[in-house]
Amino acid sequence: MFFSTIEETFLTEVKEILPVSVATDREKLWPFIEQAERKYILPLLERELYDDLQKFCNNHENWISGGSGAEDEIKTTALVNLIRIAELNLAYFLGFSVLNTKISDGGFQRTGDNGAFKGLFKYQEGDLKSYFETTGYNGLDDLLKYIEENIEHFPEWEESTIYTVRKTAIIKDAESFDAICFINKSRLTFLRLQRFMKEVIDFEIKPLLGTEWTTLMTELAKEDPAPKYSALLPEIQTPLAFLSCAKLIEKTGNLTDRGLFFEGKNSMYPDDSYKRPAEGDSVIVAASSYQSTGQKYLELLRQYLITNAFINLGSEDGNVYNRNNDDKKTFVA
Repeated sequence: MFFSTIEETFLTEVKEILPVSVATDREKLWPFIEQAERKYILPLLERELYDDLQKFCNNHENWISGGSGAEDEIKTTALVNLIRIAELNLAYFLGFSVLNTKISDGGFQRTGDNGAFKGLFKYQEGDLKSYFETTGYNGLDDLLKYIEENIEHFPEWEESTIYTVRKTAIIKDAESFDAICFINKSRLTFLRLQRFMKEVIDFEIKPLLGTEWTTLMTELAKEDPAPKYSALLPEIQTPLAFLSCAKLIEKTGNLTDRGLFFEGKNSMYPDDSYKRPAEGDSVIVAASSYQSTGQKYLELLRQYLITNAFINLGSEDGNVYNRNNDDKKTFVA
């Protein structure tokens, strides 16, 4: 756990994040902190980095730095603080209804008007719960950004699934994607998009490039790719981004709901277990807009490949445009 099990220390850690009262009950809040850690923190950090940070929290004095000594310790402390911010807010978000309820053998009760404090108005409850949710997800994005910017201090992260996938990715990070399609530079939204980017690459981009796809991947893996392939990359990135957004919206009904990275939700099922942020025509219109734009950019990519003779470098059966028009009654232009 990233919070202390000692009551006084726990309260101090919590008060550094939220202005809670001294009556805050660690025992009552703890199950939701554990739940937030299992549901959000562990899947993002993955086991190796998570375990190392746990060692840092549990036995700080005997923790062995994986990098540059004192500076490494400072960076790790800062990361743990970011984790606590996200985890605590998400804990309150997850436990909001239960923490607002008195549970006893007599059933479930809400604090009445005769209590020391009156309950919030409905709109205040909604605003507060929304605050915990938004701040929690912002915290997750912040900690991912911090790790990326200080990657040399967290060598375990370099072996994580999230980091290794981007090494061969056409669009490598949230900032690059956001420059094409707005996702508020969210790492969580970018992670949601990865499975759909793979679909677009497999079914749209690879067939279009033919054998040039293999050459492109080989060049991009080099420190200094050939200029023609470096120039080709942004031509692929644009249709890839728009078509991936179309698929994500069509599947989940929402582009920027970061919580959907952790939950399986489908825009086709409006029941309690599959809440859809957008419904009906709004989903269709949004998905159609991204799809239409993506297809236009895909057509521009086709023309770019023809104009820059990429198709002539592929194999005979690798691309439909690779044809000699000499002495033919029809021709491909």
